[in-house]
Amino acid sequence: MSPGGGSTWTLPGGRVEHGEDPFDAVIREVAEETGCAAVVERLLGVDSRVVPAATARAGVEHQNVGIFYR
Repeated sequence: MSPGGGSTWTLPGGRVEHGEDPFDAVIREVAEETGCAAVVERLLGVDSRVVPAATARAGVEHQNVGIFYR
């Protein structure tokens, strides 16, 4: 639930395992999180941002790299 009491939704996501191809990772993560099969058509873009320790859930600065596919 969000702070306002409503529900929230986000795209499936997760980590790329060591040695795993990012295209394979997105297919695996979609299956793990939704139970659905995914087909990757093409790369849409890559986003990178540093999350400061003060706002990170674990309290440690980290870099978040998002890879987006169609």
